[in-house]
Amino acid sequence: MSRPRNQAGPHRNLPREPIPLHVILPIREACRLLGWGARGLAAAKQQGLPVLRFSKWRYVATDDLLAFLRRVNRPPTTDAGGRKEDR
Repeated sequence: MSRPRNQAGPHRNLPREPIPLHVILPIREACRLLGWGARGLAAAKQQGLPVLRFSKWRYVATDDLLAFLRRVNRPPTTDAGGRKEDR
């Protein structure tokens, strides 16, 4: 018997846990909470996600993470003529 094509797996959008506030998480845990892979993390770092380092370990402060997500997802502003401004 064959598997159904829509079988649940790691590719599915599963409900995520809420991101705790005022906590420093290992980068892997933060990626797991957000559903990010290696490329998503690399893109976030390139766009300015602050990452803390201690020895060989990498961490992210959840306050910085949420501020980063708000900054990146901010809608573009428009000027008086209705044109979008780059910010």
